[in-house]
Amino acid sequence: VLPSDTSHVVVLSLTSRIFGNTRSIRVYLPPGYIPGDSARRYPTFYFNDGFAVFSARSWNAPRALDSLIQAKTIPPLIAVGIDNAASVPGVANPARSRANEFLPYPDSTEPDLPKPEGDKYPAFVVAEIMPLIARSFRVADGPANTGIGGSSYGVIAA
Repeated sequence: VLPSDTSHVVVLSLTSRIFGNTRSIRVYLPPGYIPGDSARRYPTFYFNDGFAVFSARSWNAPRALDSLIQAKTIPPLIAVGIDNAASVPGVANPARSRANEFLPYPDSTEPDLPKPEGDKYPAFVVAEIMPLIARSFRVADGPANTGIGGSSYGVIAA
């Protein structure tokens, strides 16, 4: 049982049929999130590059979200960090794998990139990530309660 006065990060493992790999999905649960409390649902924001977004050395989203929620700048929400293909164990060229997954078209700065597979990314999020999160946590339904973002190639995929 999670105490309700602090936030928590839960790490799930997802095997993707679309990309044919397994990766971590990091889920920030805000202060006040009580498992089993079926009455309250939370808006959800999906972040590409989940490892970097949740890392204390990079974005440190959990700390930032705690601060924003405590200051009542934003309402309590669930944040989902989707690790990119570069974080998948055994990947030979992590930078290339990340670009290949996020880009829907060739990029002249990536001349050695095989045919980009970013056109599959929306289906990956909608058909695999979002249902996993909806089954596992109390998310509020609808576009008004759902957001997605990232930076660099991660924002292209958003």
